Amino acid sequence: MERAIVILAAGRGKRMNSGIPKVLHKIAGAPMIMHALRTAKTLDPERVIVITGHGAERVEKEISEIEPEIGFVRQIEQKGTGHAVKCAEKILKDFTGNTLILYTEGLYGKHTYTIRRRSFYFSGNSSIAYRRKGAWDRSGNIRI
Repeated sequence: MERAIVILAAGRGKRMNSGIPKVLHKIAGAPMIMHALRTAKTLDPERVIVITGHGAERVEKEISEIEPEIGFVRQIEQKGTGHAVKCAEKILKDFTGNTLILYTEGLYGKHTYTIRRRSFYFSGNSSIAYRRKGAWDRSGNIRI
């Protein structure tokens, strides 16, 4: 079954008090978006699509220089997460595989929010990430 990954990277990042788009802020020496892209690639998807918005041109340019095969969709109006996902609908219209949505803000590392291939069950039109015991952390996020 084919897999597509949509990475949400359109947020403004108001609380960061910076002129830099939120997803380009560096964590552990690399922009947040690059950590998400690296994680996405470990799942061997057929397609990776990044939803951009605030600072779209700059974000797309940065990503394209390193990952030229990535597709982009712009969320022109910032109407929230659900709307950002809906923006990918057109580009995935003929895609019949499974789609996984990733946030850019997640720290995809060894100890927190690590996504491993065995954690995903791809079936039908859905992707389910799971972990049995202790999956939820104190902030309400699933630790994979």
